[in-house]
Amino acid sequence: MVLALKHLTAAAAEGLEEGAWAAVLPLSYVGRFEEEEEGEGGREGGVRKAWEEIWMEGCVALGKGGGNTARALGKELCAEVERGLRSSSWGGRRAALLALADLTEALGKGGLREHVFKILNDLFELVPGRLWEGKESVLKALVKVVGACPEVLREGGGEEGWLWWEEGKGGVFPPGLLRVEKEEEGMVVVGEEKEGGLEGGVVAEVPAVEGSEAAEQRDEEAFTRLVEEEGGGAEVSSASASSSSGSNAMEVVLLAEAAPTTSVAAVSSSSTSSSSTSSTSSSGSSKLSYRGLVRVLVEQCHRSHRDYRRAAVQCLMDLAVVFPQFNVLEMTQKTLIKMAGGVELVSGGAGGEGGREGGEVDHVLRAWAVEALGALFPQCVTTATAAATTAATAATAAATAEVCDLSAYNTQKEALGWLLPMLLSRVTFSVWSLRRALYKALRVIMQRIYVRPDATSSSSCSQEQQQQQQQQQLPPSLLTGAIVEKVISASLKGVEDAKYHQVREVAIDVLLSLIKRPEVEVRVALIPQSERMVQALDKVVTDSNPGVVRLAMEAKALLHGLGG
Repeated sequence: MVLALKHLTAAAAEGLEEGAWAAVLPLSYVGRFEEEEEGEGGREGGVRKAWEEIWMEGCVALGKGGGNTARALGKELCAEVERGLRSSSWGGRRAALLALADLTEALGKGGLREHVFKILNDLFELVPGRLWEGKESVLKALVKVVGACPEVLREGGGEEGWLWWEEGKGGVFPPGLLRVEKEEEGMVVVGEEKEGGLEGGVVAEVPAVEGSEAAEQRDEEAFTRLVEEEGGGAEVSSASASSSSGSNAMEVVLLAEAAPTTSVAAVSSSSTSSSSTSSTSSSGSSKLSYRGLVRVLVEQCHRSHRDYRRAAVQCLMDLAVVFPQFNVLEMTQKTLIKMAGGVELVSGGAGGEGGREGGEVDHVLRAWAVEALGALFPQCVTTATAAATTAATAATAAATAEVCDLSAYNTQKEALGWLLPMLLSRVTFSVWSLRRALYKALRVIMQRIYVRPDATSSSSCSQEQQQQQQQQQLPPSLLTGAIVEKVISASLKGVEDAKYHQVREVAIDVLLSLIKRPEVEVRVALIPQSERMVQALDKVVTDSNPGVVRLAMEAKALLHGLGG
C-alpha cells in the first residue's frame, strides 16, 4: 500500500490539495519510524524509506520544511501518534513512540498541550503488563512529554497514593499500573496474583559477584556493605519493592480528603481524555503528580529485563535534570543505593533470562544509579521576601530578606551523611565508567549544596544589619571547609588519572563547580587549597585531549583570580 501511495503522491504532488496532504502526511510521519525485516518492501528499509519520501514530498508541496510542517499539522500528527500508541501491534507502538519523541522536539515547549492528557494516559496504559522489545521507549516518552508540558505537573502524590489529581474528586491512581504480572516471551515469571497479596513475587537480592577483573571482588563486597550501611541499612521487603502488589494495589485509590498542594502552573489545556486506565478529565482542574510519576519509574527499576531497568534509572535521572526543584531523593534512594552497590532488585527469582547476563554485575546500571543519585540531590532555593529592617527605615523602604527552602535543606543535610562518604570513598574504583559517574554526581552536589548567601548591600540598612537579619532567618551553610578539602582531594585523584581522559575531564569539572561558586564563604575555603590544585592542573595543561586542556586552563585562570 505504501509503495502505491508513494507513486500516487509523486505523480500528483502539485495537484494534491492541502487537505489531502493533511490526511496523508500523519501516516507518513509515523511510518518513517517503522521497523521492518530485511527484504520487506522490495529491499531493506524499503517501506520506511517510502514513508520518508512521502513526508518530504508533502513538505515540499506545502512549501514548508519538516519542522514547520510538523507545527502546522500538529493536531493531526498528535492524533495519529495516539492511534499508534493504542495499536495492538508492538511494531506499531514502537513506531508511535519514536514518532512521539520526534514530534515533542519539533513542537517544542507547550506544543503538545492540547493532547497531553490523552497521550499521557495512553503511555501509562502501556507501562503494566509483559515486556516487549522497545518498551523502554514508553518510559523515555513519559519524561519527554512531561518535560515539554511542565504545566500539567503537581508536586504532591506518590507516597500519598495518587497519580492524577482532579479538582473536586481528589487523587486517582489508575488500576493495575503498579501491578506485578507474568512476563511472557521467555522472560521471568515474577509471581501469581492471589487474593490478599502476591505469592512468589518477592524481591530477590542478587549479590554482586566477581567481574572481569580478579581484584574486583573484595572491592565489590566492601562497596555493597558501604552503601547498605550508609543508606540506613534498610532492607527491601516484598511489600515495598513490589509496591504492595495485589488486589488492594489494583483498585482505584480515591483520596478526596488529600490536602492540595501548590501546582507548577495553571493548565491551559481544554482537551478531553477517555483512556481506560484513568478517569482523568482534561479540564484545567487535572494535574499529573510528579511524585506519582517518580513512583512509577522506581517500580520499573525492579523489572527483570536489564535494558528496561537501565532505561528506568536513566529516566529518573533525566526527570531530575529537567525538574531539579522537586525533592524526591527520599523516594528513590533505597532502590538506587542498592543498584549503585551492584545489588540487583528484580521481582521474582534469579536467572539469566530477560536481559540479565548471568550473575555478572551490571556496571552500566551501577554507573547510572550513582549519577541518578547526584541528579536527584535537590536544589535548595532561597527566595526574597519584603521585610522592614528597623523602625526608622520601615516607613520609607523595605529590605530584602532571604528565606530558605527548609524541606530541601533538611534533605540535603541528611543525604550528605551517607551520599558524600559513599562517593568520596570510591573515586579509585577500578571500573572507569563508575568513577566518571561518581565525579558527575559530585559535580551536581557541589553546584547545588546549600551555602548561605552573602549579605547584599541596601540603601535602607547597613551591611551589619543585613548580616544580622540573614543569620536570624537562614540556616548555616552545608558546604563546610572540611567538605571542600575532601572533595578537592578526591577530585585531584581523578585529574591525575593517566589512562582515561573522560575521568580527567569530569574531575576538573568538579573543581570548577567549586571554584565558580560566588559565595565569599566558599572562596575563603578554596584559598588554602588553591596551590595544590594549580600544581595538579599544571600537569594536564599539555594533555593530549583538547577537552582536558580547555578545562584545566579555565580552572587555572579562575584560581589565579581567587584572591582578588
